[in-house]
Formats: sequence, C-alpha cells, structure tokens
Amino acid sequence: MSDKSSAKANRAAAEAKELRERKKYNTLIAVTLAVIVVLVLFTVLFSSNLFYNTTTAVKIAGDGHTDTYSVADFNFFYFTAYNTHYSQFSGYAQLLPDTSVPFDEQVCVFMGDGKSTWADYFETQAVNSMRQISMLCAEAAADSGFTLPQEAVDSIEETVESLTFTAAQYNYPDLNAYLTQLYGKGMNEKIFRRDLERQATAQAYLQYKQDSFTYTADELAAHYAENADDYDFFLFRYYFIPGAAVSDDASTEEDETLSAEDAMKQAEEQAAAFESAAVDEQAYIDYAASLNADNEDYDADSTTLRRVQGSNLTSGYTDAVREWLVDPARQAGDTAVINTEEGATLPGCYVLYFMGRDNNQYLSVNGYYGFVALDAATSNVDPELEENRKEDAIRLLSTSQAQDILDDYTSLTDGDMDAFADVMEDEDNSSLISNSGELNQIGLYDGPKDVCDWLFDPARQEGDTTVIFVEGEGSYILYFSGTGDVYADLLSDAAMRSADTSEWLGTQTDLYTADTQWEMFLSKNLPSLRG
Repeated sequence: MSDKSSAKANRAAAEAKELRERKKYNTLIAVTLAVIVVLVLFTVLFSSNLFYNTTTAVKIAGDGHTDTYSVADFNFFYFTAYNTHYSQFSGYAQLLPDTSVPFDEQVCVFMGDGKSTWADYFETQAVNSMRQISMLCAEAAADSGFTLPQEAVDSIEETVESLTFTAAQYNYPDLNAYLTQLYGKGMNEKIFRRDLERQATAQAYLQYKQDSFTYTADELAAHYAENADDYDFFLFRYYFIPGAAVSDDASTEEDETLSAEDAMKQAEEQAAAFESAAVDEQAYIDYAASLNADNEDYDADSTTLRRVQGSNLTSGYTDAVREWLVDPARQAGDTAVINTEEGATLPGCYVLYFMGRDNNQYLSVNGYYGFVALDAATSNVDPELEENRKEDAIRLLSTSQAQDILDDYTSLTDGDMDAFADVMEDEDNSSLISNSGELNQIGLYDGPKDVCDWLFDPARQEGDTTVIFVEGEGSYILYFSGTGDVYADLLSDAAMRSADTSEWLGTQTDLYTADTQWEMFLSKNLPSLRG
C-alpha cells in the first residue's frame, strides 16, 4: 500500500474512533441528565403533598370490593393506632415506645419475636384496622336498612371545628397546616373528613350489626345456666391471717424470729380459732373486730364483706377459694379455712363465711343521676376543724349542695325524667355536678350499696327522687323511672351478642386482604412515621 493510501486509512480509523468516543460521551451525559431529572422529580415529589395524598399505599380487597388508601390515609390510621395504644397504656412506660428514638429502631414487646419494632407493630395495627373498616363500610353500603346516625355526622363536624379552633389558638395558618403537623405531609381537611367518615361508618355499622342479633327466652336461660358460676354474684365474709416468716428486730431485746413453718402453723391455729367462733355472721364480724381492737379506723364491712361476680373470683382469690364458693352444695352460714398455695408471696390462711349466692333473677332498674363529688364540699370546709368534725361538716355540706340542685327540679310543676336530666345538665350546676347520666337497666351491684339499696327498694315508685351521700365519694342525686328486663337475661344477652358479633366480624374481615404498595414502605422511612 502506498504511503498516501496508508495515511488516508489511518485518518479514517482515527475519525471512527473519535465518533465512537463522542457517542459514548453523549450517552453518558444523557444518562447522567436523566438520573438528575429523576432525582429532582423525586425531591420535588417528596417535598410536596402530591406523593402523600395521591399515590396508593395500601389496597384492601375482598368479597368483590376494593378500597385504596393513600400514604396520607395510611399515616392517619398509623397515628390513630399509636394514639389508641398510648391512651390504653399511658400509665405503663415499659409498654410504650420511647418517642425520642425512631420507632423502627426499638423492639416492640407486643410482637413477641424479639426483633419486630414498634413501627412494625403500629403498621400491623393500622393495616388490620383498615381491613376491618373497609369490610364494615362495604357491608354498610350494601345494607339498605342502615344509615349513618346523625350523631355520628355531628361528631365529625364537632371534631373538625374543634381542631380548627385549636389550630387558630396555636397560630397555624389554617386547619390543613395543623393536620399536617398531626398526621404528616399530604393530610388535609378533605382526606381527614374522609377517614373520619370511614371510622364513623364502621363503628356505627358494627353497633347496628350487634343490635340485629336476637335471642329467645329459652336461649338466654340456657346460656345463663351454662355460665352461672361466672354470672352469679357471691356474697361472703373474707379475712386473711398472714403466716409469713418473721425476722428478728435488732432494735428490741426479745427475739421475734419465726420460721416459715412455725409462722404458718401459728396462722392455722389462729384461723381455726376464728372459724370456731364464727357461729353466725355477727359472731364472725365481732371476732374480726376483736383482732383489730387497736385500729380505730377499722370497719367490718369494708374490711371483710365481699360481693363478687363469679368471673371476678379469678382476680385476687386463690383457685381453692373460688372452688369452695362456687360449690353447688354451699349453704348460707358455711365456714372454711383455706391456706394459700405453696410458694405464695404472702403465705397465710383465709377464713371464709358464706352468706349467699345471687342468681340475678330480678328486674333491673332505670333512672337518672347527678353526682356531686366530695371535693366540691371539702374545698369549702375549714381545714382547721378537728378530723371528726370536719368529716361531719363535709357530709352536711355535700348533701346540702346536692339537695339545693334537687330542689331546682322539685320546684317544677311538670317534673319528669327529661326535666330532671335538664337540671342535672344545666350549666348553672356544672361547677358542682361532676358527672351525670342515664341509669339504663342497671343491676343490684352496679353502684354503691346505699344507692342501689334505694333504687331496688320494693316501695320505689316512678318519679321518686332523693339525695344519698356515699362516704369517700360524694352525693348522688337520684331519679327512679321504673324497672327493666330481668338482669340475668341482660347478662346472657350481652355475652351472646358480643360473642356473635366478634365471630361475624372475624369471619367477614378474613375475607379481606391487604396489599401494601411500595409507596407505603417508602413512607415508613419518612419523619412522619418516626418517634
């Protein structure tokens, strides 16, 4: 090849190489620009509300129905789950996450696997709530007999108005800004109202469904008979004699040392003497009082008298005590000494006196009440008075305050329960009445003994009113409107209705599944879902 031809070939090769390098460079520039554009778009997207309130975080589908929840919706239910948990366990710091540390960096004690975090826990609670709400809202929409109660609609409006007022108090520019602070980016009044309505519809329809179950008299009676040991009330006297080992008190000359074995033997002897003396209820009361002769504040009823529903005999009582009480052969006047179980923290002996078993075969009562708390009188009594005189003064003043309110009602010419309720709810009385409300089919043990004794007095007539002072609490202003259903039937009905509702709720909710989208997992790493 000539030198001229060789030079031409070399130039062509060089130009081809330059072209390839230029294309590679242009491709690199294009890819880099594309990545930059994507990053800018993501930055803009995540810094605005668009991502949070328009993209789907969770899809709930089941039984031919599908719901979509945005990231803002998910945040709403996430924080609802957190707030619910916090209110339930606010007094137990060990059962709450540390809000100064991200939730996804703290192991949750409720998950049980030793590795799942509080973020996982609240996510699970939120998604399960969304499944349940979607199911209930779908059922509500398909049920022609259901309409959202007006009080639920009013409650939504009151919630929005309250938050609007709070936003203004804290100088937020508007409600949306405050909702963003509470629930994270993307939350606004429209989404907030939608989620509140979902919640309200679900709650109202669940109550509607629960109310729809009906039971015959035979079904109620059969259920009660099967669960009588849990539903019956047991009346008995109960006294504990400790039998724990005693260590020597170095500050005294005598040696008080008592071994565990000797201490328990001594307790058994004392309990046996107590039981022998308790030939009747008064003898039991007197013997218990003799053991507390040096205690001027001792009260036999508050110390020994028990009225306990069978289902509550598992709390604070040994299995042996419960077994003795629920024994069908038990008769009024029976006594027993029952030792604590082996290894008990506080060993000793229970001395029991059986008074009776109430099977709840009586009519419940209805009415209305207002309650004047003790502090309403205490704050107006001279603190320098002697203790016994002070107590008398507080009792008299509390009763007088309540009677003055009752007189407002009795002065009316057309008094009835509605008028009584109006007086109890009157703003002029709000400084004294701390609580009030309807008494709807209550039982003999659903309130303080003196209050229930008055309500269940056979001589009680519709329209009767009174004031009753309860030691350590305050004064009750009472209105009796009549009797209701048999209380045993009410217990059976409530238990059966609750069980049937729970079964229906679980079965229907199981038909719905949650599909968590990638957007939700991104949102979990954002500040709005951290402690």
